[in-house]
Amino acid sequence: MTQDESRKIAESMPEDCKTVFVKNLPYEFKEDDIGDRFRPFGDIQEIRLATNWQTKMSKGFAFVVFKDHLSAKAALIKMNGKELKGYAGRRLKVDFDSKQKPK
Repeated sequence: MTQDESRKIAESMPEDCKTVFVKNLPYEFKEDDIGDRFRPFGDIQEIRLATNWQTKMSKGFAFVVFKDHLSAKAALIKMNGKELKGYAGRRLKVDFDSKQKPK
């Protein structure tokens, strides 16, 4: 995915949206690993890493909630399609969370 394609997705992002949905994460990633990669775009309010309730292992996706809309938008543009260092061929898929409820 190119940055132009990511920009088109970001342009359709609702103005009140502060949450991005990140998938294709390595299963061994913890919240800190995700935060380290997304913190450069702005202050993070919350990271919700989906885990299996029995094994407590990651399901490979997470929600990253930023404190403001522009940070979430920048993260989507820059991180969508980005290959993770040390994980050849594994590209992140980042989208906005269309079902979030404003808090």
